[in-house]
Amino acid sequence: MPPKPEFHLHLGAGGPYYFFREGVLRRIPQQGNLSFDFVYLLPVKRAVRFAKEHLIDRSPAGALADPPVFTFYEYMLHLYRRLPDPRKVISPAMRLFLVEEVLQQSLDKLRFFSPTSAGRRGLIRKVDGLLTELREYGYDGDKLLSQIAESESDNRLHDFSLLIDAFNQLLGDQLIDEAGAIQEVVNRLDEAFFRKYMAGVEVIYLNGYGLFSRPMITFFEKIRSFCQVHIQLDYDPTNPDLFQHIALAYEDLMALGPEEVVSHQFQQAGGGWIPRLFSTAGEQAPPVDPGKDILIQPATSRAEEVAFMANYVKRLHRVEGIPLHRIGITFPSLERYAALIRDIFPRHGLPFNLSTGLALNQSPLVRSFLLALEVPLSGFESGRLLQLVSSPFFRPQAYMQVSAPDLKALCRELRITHFSGKWRDHLREQVAYLSRLREEMAGEDELALRDIDLRLNRLQTLEKPLASLLNPFRELARPHGAAAFRDAFLSILRKLNFLDWYKGPVSQLGPQEQEQEFRSFNRFIKLLDQFSWIVTRRHGERSLELNELYQFLKLLVDQATYNLREWDQFGVQVMPRLEILAIEPEVLLFGGMVEGDFPRPFNQDVFFHDEEREELGLAATEDLLGQDRYVFYQVLNARCSRLVFTFPRFQREAARVPSNFLSVLEDHCQVRWRKRLPGQRFLENPRHLLESVAARLPMPVRTWDQRRLQTWYELSRQTPRRIESAGFWLHRVESGLGKRGISRFGRHEGMLALEASALKRLSGELQEGRKPFSITRLEAYGFCPIRYYFLYHLKIREEEELETGLTPLDRGNYVHNTLFRFFSECRELGEGHLPWHHPQRLMDIAREEFERLPYQGLLFELEKELYFGSEGRAGVWERFLEVEASEYARNPLQPAFFEAAFGPGGLKRDRDPVLSVDQALPISDGRRQANIIGKIDRVDLGPAGQAALIDYKTGLNFARAQDVWMGLSLQLPVYAALLPALLERAGLPRAEAVVTAIAQVRDPENCERVPLIFDREAVSGYSARLAGALPNNRWVDGLGNPVDFGEMVNLGVRWALDYVQGIREGRFHHTRYPEETFCQRHCEFRRLCRKDEQKLLSHPWRETAKGR
Repeated sequence: MPPKPEFHLHLGAGGPYYFFREGVLRRIPQQGNLSFDFVYLLPVKRAVRFAKEHLIDRSPAGALADPPVFTFYEYMLHLYRRLPDPRKVISPAMRLFLVEEVLQQSLDKLRFFSPTSAGRRGLIRKVDGLLTELREYGYDGDKLLSQIAESESDNRLHDFSLLIDAFNQLLGDQLIDEAGAIQEVVNRLDEAFFRKYMAGVEVIYLNGYGLFSRPMITFFEKIRSFCQVHIQLDYDPTNPDLFQHIALAYEDLMALGPEEVVSHQFQQAGGGWIPRLFSTAGEQAPPVDPGKDILIQPATSRAEEVAFMANYVKRLHRVEGIPLHRIGITFPSLERYAALIRDIFPRHGLPFNLSTGLALNQSPLVRSFLLALEVPLSGFESGRLLQLVSSPFFRPQAYMQVSAPDLKALCRELRITHFSGKWRDHLREQVAYLSRLREEMAGEDELALRDIDLRLNRLQTLEKPLASLLNPFRELARPHGAAAFRDAFLSILRKLNFLDWYKGPVSQLGPQEQEQEFRSFNRFIKLLDQFSWIVTRRHGERSLELNELYQFLKLLVDQATYNLREWDQFGVQVMPRLEILAIEPEVLLFGGMVEGDFPRPFNQDVFFHDEEREELGLAATEDLLGQDRYVFYQVLNARCSRLVFTFPRFQREAARVPSNFLSVLEDHCQVRWRKRLPGQRFLENPRHLLESVAARLPMPVRTWDQRRLQTWYELSRQTPRRIESAGFWLHRVESGLGKRGISRFGRHEGMLALEASALKRLSGELQEGRKPFSITRLEAYGFCPIRYYFLYHLKIREEEELETGLTPLDRGNYVHNTLFRFFSECRELGEGHLPWHHPQRLMDIAREEFERLPYQGLLFELEKELYFGSEGRAGVWERFLEVEASEYARNPLQPAFFEAAFGPGGLKRDRDPVLSVDQALPISDGRRQANIIGKIDRVDLGPAGQAALIDYKTGLNFARAQDVWMGLSLQLPVYAALLPALLERAGLPRAEAVVTAIAQVRDPENCERVPLIFDREAVSGYSARLAGALPNNRWVDGLGNPVDFGEMVNLGVRWALDYVQGIREGRFHHTRYPEETFCQRHCEFRRLCRKDEQKLLSHPWRETAKGR
């Protein structure tokens, strides 16, 4: 009889990570044979890859067939795939997809799970984990139900028995999950199976495992009869507290009757500290030498922690000559630090290999793929379609090319939110409307005609390519079988050039981003094939709605990740804590050592407690503390020369506590625990050294300091050709210090005047001071100069939201056009003095103007009812005439001029031919002058040369007298100052403004005349208690005298000249009113505005404005 195969269990603390490497090397054939007589099992895939590379490098022939090195579960799947007619092994993401479908199909039969809880993604993952575990332990529905005693009823076991059977039924005879495949291999393992599928295997090695699952124990229980087995267990029974995590595996393996081999050479590693680490027995002994240098370093934050690592690694590499790839970095949760690594390490010029999967659903390319499905699902919603055509990968065939700006303009032009239904009819109606408008404007200036032509051309050019783009999506929206859906989906992606994106340059992507997108592209295509295959097996060729297909595919994409190419021999190796030891680093840095992250908090099974799991034969709930203790021990025992542990003291505002593992380590081993934070000089990045120096310069920066610093700069720079940047840097130092000063604004803060090139460009934009200004822009400058600069000089505009009904601009134009025509016709007919006597004429004009608007729908009808009223309810226009009549009774001033324009701009037909001039009008205070352009909505005249200036407002809010005083409302005061000059240029009798008012025309409830400022002595129809009744004691000059109407008008002019002067001088500081709601909540630039609110509130200009 052949001798009984040997089964050796190698025990002892410590030892190399690849415990059996030398034994495996001795079994490699000398002559390059393609077969092997061993199998080597390691705990993680990275260790498998490293072991294979090492064996190939050490092989006698210098080349080697793929060595049989696997993880245990990989080897089980390898054996399963060698079986005749194996079923397809589904991926974990696919399994999760099937578990969710099983839950949804079984809702009416489940007792423990409610319909609400069964749809929660987190619960689905937990159900998937327990189902997998139960299947690994050989459970089916009947076996699980047999665990319920006759006198008891357990809804949990009932539900899981149903789910297991339903899951098996869903898999059918074509699919199998990993747990089922492994269980089938273990069940079929006998001598015949071994001779057929494991022929030639004489010995199996396994090392590095701390957890042994039921399939692993069963496998070795059976295989020990057919070949040699060597298992290494990192275990020392003299320290049960540390190795409690391994004790169960030790007991299970010892039950198989192995021959124990105690590795004494490793048991004594570490100078005797291993038996005492985490041990509660015995007396406290003095710390011993662990045989390596151990440093513990705190940091303020995670970012500072990573910066410390970057500089520490550079010192190791440059000073001690340690290759970067021999330095390892790990964290308890690598995902929390991955973004910081990617941000900080490149700044320090450090190459690195970061081993962490990227979420597939975060890939811009994959996001574009999914948008191709979301467009028809959303009913061709314009926002989704706009996202699709804005993708950098969107390069469709020429006949369906549509640009994002053109599509955006089309949506605004048609007020369209969805491209379903009759969008082409709306487009053609708009074309007809613009064509009629073009004919009516034949006598207008070229600029206005050019705008109409541009809009017409855009609409006519877009119709055909947009229809060609949308048609394939309409085909995709129909129900499809899985294979037909895949073909239709790929056809659309091909037409949009998404499948061939890599063949042409993508300017938005650098080389690294292109590699990322290429790998995500490959991963998605493979996933799409899996999706098609699984849905076909599940539903056959039955047609499914697009929404069902999308949800299935989206679930798979949401669970999937993709990996970038890894460079094991290049750069710092940054890996998860369970993989980092596989590379056998010379120096290991372990970050994030805080309580709650490492060790992790205890986590109990949500379905069964430990006693119930024990009754089912399952392993007890994972003891995370025991696992983390064991990982910590493995890190300490790693064969590296230096260990560095770091931890952040704060995470944002929350204080963090260092891991108690570090205190335990300090009790037993000699370590260097730095209590001080790393110095700023150590953390400095040389690329940003000048900024760091500037931040620590005292205030103020003296000329002598600047000269000394510039001298140092010139002597220390290694590239003299770049010395010209020193002056610019010194300028930044001074401006930065000025910004940090609370008491005043620095010379450079908000000032372009000190930058010659910027001021020259600004002067060119202002046409050397000749360019006229509109009051609207000057008011914008008055509230916030920096916002004015962003809007009107840098041309930065917030993306306008699409509105389906009338926009504020539409309402304003409609009201102005209607009233301009109405009052003009009344004047031509000699009836302008009593316009309220002609309500029908106003209604006819208003209805005609309203019908000219090329919009329709429910919202449009509601707007129409608002203006024209309904049965029992007056409309805006009826209410407007009532207000006009009451105002005339109060102050007998008659409408005289309408839309009186001065300066270029606007349509000729929308300007009063009597009181309009093409030239801008000047304002001056004797020292300064500026040209103003604008349009007065309406001028009413009285018999004694009095005038009222009226401004139409269709919004809810409008200016008050306080705003005039503070320089925030300049339109009516400045127009009042310009009225005499405008009348003179038009050759009309002189008149002086005595009242400025707002005519609010919003809705029937908000339709009134509100005086802004007026001369209380010349106008008797308004209350003298109003804030705008001048003079009054609210508004006084520097001597305490009340200002009259003329002085308030002159104040508006001075404010306007101040703003013009500020613009010409390049002063664009922050707002004077940081506490205002608009500044804090509604300003489009509030997210990038870095204002010091306290400085702004305490600035002298606020008091100057109050006492002006």
